[in-house]
Amino acid sequence: KADGKSESEGKLDGAVCISGRSTLKKNDTINGVYLLRRTLFHGARSYEKADGKSERYIFYSATKNRWKISDELNDAKPGFAYAAVKDRGALPPTTSASGSLEWKVFDGKEEGYRKDEQVVCLDIDDVLEECKQHGGFAPHARGTAAPPASLKRCFHGGSNPQAATLVESSAAAKRKAGAEKAGAEKASGSATSSSRRRPGRIRDRLKDHIRLESEMSS
Repeated sequence: KADGKSESEGKLDGAVCISGRSTLKKNDTINGVYLLRRTLFHGARSYEKADGKSERYIFYSATKNRWKISDELNDAKPGFAYAAVKDRGALPPTTSASGSLEWKVFDGKEEGYRKDEQVVCLDIDDVLEECKQHGGFAPHARGTAAPPASLKRCFHGGSNPQAATLVESSAAAKRKAGAEKAGAEKASGSATSSSRRRPGRIRDRLKDHIRLESEMSS
């Protein structure tokens, strides 16, 4: 296993998701969630696949000016797929200075690398948003239809439960955090409203106290 662990175990900060490679084509194992690693490669960020099955990495090749997907952090190997960029790896593989990236995937010795218009690299926040809108990734999620195609492709149609669970738990955590924030704001609003009413109650109590003292002295 390559040196440089994921940014933080069980967390998706900075993660990306490769989606779109058909399971009927060669090298469909590039699909999946990739966690941001702590160490750089060729001076740029690098990623490690999170499914726990196939060892896959996304890294920037300074010699080729491209993002590569391979089973090793080794620029000497051609890899399974690549996307050329002109920003020297300054931007994540989800975008480039000229817009979306064009991914070329190895289709075999005879075909070589061919452009696959279906392959995209998504920011994990976009995936989480889809999870949120559809009530979760799992096809059996209560009250939801089948997950959108982009999520299916990210997880090989649901065959990568570890990555799916990671995203689902993170999506649930975000939903919980949002609910807690809304609750805190509501409580804060109630407290503010209560504090605004409090001076009036204090004045009323003071008046009652003065009235009682007056009655007792008369």
